[in-house]
Amino acid sequence: MPVPGRTGRDVFMADGLPGSPLDPSSTADGTTSRMAPDATGGPDFDGVRIRIDPERTEAARRLLDGRAAS
Repeated sequence: MPVPGRTGRDVFMADGLPGSPLDPSSTADGTTSRMAPDATGGPDFDGVRIRIDPERTEAARRLLDGRAAS
């Protein structure tokens, strides 16, 4: 899997997690490993904060609350 950045520094590995009996990589005791990229920006990260139109936010809120007109 391509990961931008330095894999040794920016990828988190966790061992001994519950696995699936169908996973051939699980150990005899049913555990497996997972990896996840660290997607946090450092203190000097210069990202662009997006803004969502308040009308769209309210429309989404109505949908999630089940109050949207059909």
